[in-house]
Amino acid sequence: MERCVELRVLDILPALAATLLTTLPVTQDGVFKCPHLVFFSDREMWLAQVSKHLIDGLLHVYFLLTADIRSLVALLLSLENWVRTNELRVVHSGLPVRQACQGSTSGNLDLYCPGDVGQQQEVLQEIALKQKQACKYAKVERVEKKRRSTQQVGPVAKRRERKAVYDNSESLPVPADHFLGVLRHVEASEGLKWSSEVSLKGAVEVDGTSLGKFYVSKTCNRFAPQVAALTRKLQRAGKPLPKAFVVHFQVLGARERGQPPVLFVPEPSLTVPGSRPPTESLEAINQSGLLTLVSKPEATVIFSDGNVAWQSAAKKMRLKNAAVNHQNKQWTKHVPRHLGKARSVSRLAGTQCIDRSWLGLKTFIGNKVSRKSGRGQNACESNLVRQLVHQYMYRQSKGPCSPAEFLLHLGSSFRAMQD
Repeated sequence: MERCVELRVLDILPALAATLLTTLPVTQDGVFKCPHLVFFSDREMWLAQVSKHLIDGLLHVYFLLTADIRSLVALLLSLENWVRTNELRVVHSGLPVRQACQGSTSGNLDLYCPGDVGQQQEVLQEIALKQKQACKYAKVERVEKKRRSTQQVGPVAKRRERKAVYDNSESLPVPADHFLGVLRHVEASEGLKWSSEVSLKGAVEVDGTSLGKFYVSKTCNRFAPQVAALTRKLQRAGKPLPKAFVVHFQVLGARERGQPPVLFVPEPSLTVPGSRPPTESLEAINQSGLLTLVSKPEATVIFSDGNVAWQSAAKKMRLKNAAVNHQNKQWTKHVPRHLGKARSVSRLAGTQCIDRSWLGLKTFIGNKVSRKSGRGQNACESNLVRQLVHQYMYRQSKGPCSPAEFLLHLGSSFRAMQD
């Protein structure tokens, strides 16, 4: 029985025929002559049969005239060697070129034996199985690619990108990172300088707030003294030690009504998870030196929110003070007449002005900036948050101004630092 393989020649006929028409001579009966391509003994018959279907399809594949003749020759020569080795002959499918091109799904050569019907069905089933496996592998590859892309833009990667924009010490090569870092440094330096030179008088509101918290382990070197003191306290009370401790990032402030606030970042406070955030301590108030900025004690009244530490510090410095009690929902109250002898002092106690400053500060810093830097034993509070607090002070000290005026102030600050 003669071994016969049907080659779906029409899948490659458009490119082949278009190239042959432009490069090879044609006889009177329309048969191509190519001395370099010798397929088998009945080459002329095959070319004659193929040439009948070329006229229909050559027009709509004319754009393939730029095909490389060398690559086609190499393809056909390899096909010739394969045919000679297997003693096969090529038989075209008999379909018009246009119909074959529309039905073709790929440009690969499809070879199968057209023996009996059973053999053809087996071959077709094998081809269908291969196509199904190829689709399955392609789907798995797409899913894997999507998973990798999702991991790259996950929450951790986004936090790292945001940290790279703000943190100069661990930043990635962001184009504007260095420029923004220089601006923050200049504004923070000027804000810190302004806070040490300003004077307070009249109605001065004092308060403290928390900018956030973060967790540290008991082996953290930065907070080792506080961890040791809190551990002894828990052991005396017979309470279990937590796996991690909570560090609260606090800010203290004093604001003369009608003027920008003066802010100070004290040492962070360490607490047990689940406990209430600590309030301002007398040690932190003395460390801040905010009450020493009062220039006219006789014409100044310190307004607080009921924290005993502020009242104790004011009495120690012989400053008049009046407090409201926020725990009892008391937001304002009228002060005694003897506290408001000076015309510049308001007789209405409260901390509404500095509370408004806390809202602006928290909006300025945002909740995307990490309050923690480092991990494990090297964990500590973020220096960036401290820098942003000083930057906020500088911008508030300039008051309401246009962008052009602010750039002029910033330029003068640059020149002052260079000098």
